[in-house]
Amino acid sequence: MALLTPICQICQHYRDGTGTCGAFPAGIPSEILEYRADHRLPFAGDQGLRYERAADVDDSEYRRYADMLDRFVKPAAPS
Repeated sequence: MALLTPICQICQHYRDGTGTCGAFPAGIPSEILEYRADHRLPFAGDQGLRYERAADVDDSEYRRYADMLDRFVKPAAPS
């Protein structure tokens, strides 16, 4: 099993300890968990829900995780 993408842990939709969230009640896709997709952007099957910072997360904590995604997730090639 993949490690949970840290940004999921600071999302208001995440269900703590379950590997699920409001967008993916059956399980967060491996593409998101393995830094191959950025769920701040639309993702197939997300029911219109995307990452939203939890209310108790400050700017510096969010920025740490967002910077990690920006470093590891490669933009999709133009179609």
